[in-house]
Amino acid sequence: MTGALIIGSMTACTQQTEETFIGRQQPDIENRTFTPEALWAMGRIGNYNIAPDGQSLVYNVSYYSVELNKSHTVIYTSDINGNNEKLLTESAKNEIAPIYIKEGQRIAYLSPDKDGKMQIWSMAPDGSDKKQLSSTENGVNDFKFSPDEKKVIVIHSVKYGKRAVDTYPDLDKTTMMRCTDIGMNGLKKYPNRSYTILMEKHFQRILSIF
Repeated sequence: MTGALIIGSMTACTQQTEETFIGRQQPDIENRTFTPEALWAMGRIGNYNIAPDGQSLVYNVSYYSVELNKSHTVIYTSDINGNNEKLLTESAKNEIAPIYIKEGQRIAYLSPDKDGKMQIWSMAPDGSDKKQLSSTENGVNDFKFSPDEKKVIVIHSVKYGKRAVDTYPDLDKTTMMRCTDIGMNGLKKYPNRSYTILMEKHFQRILSIF
C-alpha cells in the first residue's frame, strides 16, 4: 500500500513581522490565574556559556508575540550570580548560540547576514564591535571551535531532492514536506528535505579581527 502525505504549514510573511523587535514583556496574571497569554509573555532561556574565569555567563532568551505569531531570540550577559544583566543584541534579527572565545575577550554567536543566512559573528563582551566571521553559502546551523580556535566545525543543511516550492511555485512561503511511499511501517521516504552535514573550516586568517 502506497500513498502520499503532505506535512507542514504555510505562513504569511509581512514586512512588519520581519522588522518588529519582540522583547521582554510583563506577564498579566489576574486572580492568581496562570493563563496561556501569561505563559507566552514569559521569556525562555536557551543556550548559555560560562566565561573562562567563571565570573559571568552569556545566554539566549527567546520572547514570543501571539499577535505576530512569531518568536525572537536575543543575547544577554550577567554575573554568575544573576546580577548586572545586560542585553547585548537589540536588532529584530535572531541572534543565537553565544559562546566566549579568546579567553573571554570576545563572544562568538550566530546571526543572519544581509541575505538572511545564519553566519558566525563575534562581538565584545559589552555587545559592541560586532563583526561577521563566516560567509558560508548554505549558512550555519551550529559551530564549535577547536581548542586553539584556529579551526571550527560548522554544521549546515544541504538540499536533497525537491522542495514543495519546486513542485508548487505559487506556494513560495510554504514549509510543508511531501512524503511518499506510506506503508504499514510508516513513512519510508522523505524526498524533499534538507540534511545536516559537518564541515571543517580554517579560521586562522580571520582570527586577527577578534
